[in-house]
Amino acid sequence: MGISTRPAVASDEEFVNALTRETMRPYVEATWPSDEEREEYYWLNRFQQNETEIIQVEGEDVGHITITRRPGCIVLEEIHIAPRFQGRGIGQMLIRKVLAEADERRIPTELKVLKKNPAQKLYMRLGFVTVRDADERLYMVRGVQQVEVADASTRRNS
Repeated sequence: MGISTRPAVASDEEFVNALTRETMRPYVEATWPSDEEREEYYWLNRFQQNETEIIQVEGEDVGHITITRRPGCIVLEEIHIAPRFQGRGIGQMLIRKVLAEADERRIPTELKVLKKNPAQKLYMRLGFVTVRDADERLYMVRGVQQVEVADASTRRNS
C-alpha cells in the first residue's frame, strides 16, 4: 500500500471539511447535543492550508493531517482518515513520523482529543499521556513535557 502526503492547496478545503464532518460526526453529536454547539466545533476546525497535508493511498486522497510546528513543540492539530481506509495503520504510521521528528528535535508533541473519540486509545499506545482534562476534551502530550509531568506526579506520591 503506497502511502504518501502532499501539501494541501486551496481546492482541498471542501474535501478536508467534508471528511472532518464525516469522521467526527458521531463524537461531536455525542459531545454536543445542540446544532449550534456542533456548528461552533466545526467552525473551529477550519481549513489550515499551510499546515495541512493531504494523505494519499496509491494517489487517491484518503485523509488529511494538520500539524503546527512551533519552536518548543509540535502540535498534532488534526488527523482524519476516510472510514474505508481506517484500521490499516495509516494514521499510526503518520503519527509515528511526527513523533520521530519531535524526538529528533527533542521537543514534545501535543494534541487534544474529544473524550468521546476512541482515537485517544491509539494516542496512549503511542506514548501520549493526559496532562489536562477539560470539559469535553483531553489534552495529551508525549515527549519532554510528559516526562516533567510524570516526574512531578512521582514527587507528589513519594
